[in-house]
Amino acid sequence: MQKSLWVLLLFLFSLNSNAQKNNIITVIDTLPFQNSAHHWYDIFEPQNIINPTPDQPRYKPSEISAIADNIVLYQKSNGGWPKNYDMRAILTDEQKKLIIAQKNTTNTTFDNSTTYSHVECLAKVYSATKNIKYKNACIKGLDFILSAQYKNGGWPQYFPL
Repeated sequence: MQKSLWVLLLFLFSLNSNAQKNNIITVIDTLPFQNSAHHWYDIFEPQNIINPTPDQPRYKPSEISAIADNIVLYQKSNGGWPKNYDMRAILTDEQKKLIIAQKNTTNTTFDNSTTYSHVECLAKVYSATKNIKYKNACIKGLDFILSAQYKNGGWPQYFPL
């Protein structure tokens, strides 16, 4: 837990330093989410919790809180995220219900730029909005990342194994 505290302190210091330099985001760089979004829209995966609707609408990159709300919605109880969903998708009420119903499923991964990109995005949105739910989800994600780390310093593709 000591290691987690140091990483968190460095992470929060980095956020504060960026805020002091007026680097507050007004748009989300969606490039880290493109691989997963591509898989969601273009490759049907029967194990997906939800699949896109025809012409699924998407948030603009400037709708940072709406995108961050999706990231929080997709976060699993263990702190990680599943892969191959679009964080910019404007979800239907039914899609949201299905995601919430699967919160305890541990299909969490680092594959396809998942988890670490979500944590980074939440940190940036928290820095811009000061909304505590983004900070809490970010810290939960950091704890997940640290708990998944191998003793040799690497990470698995999926965690828990």
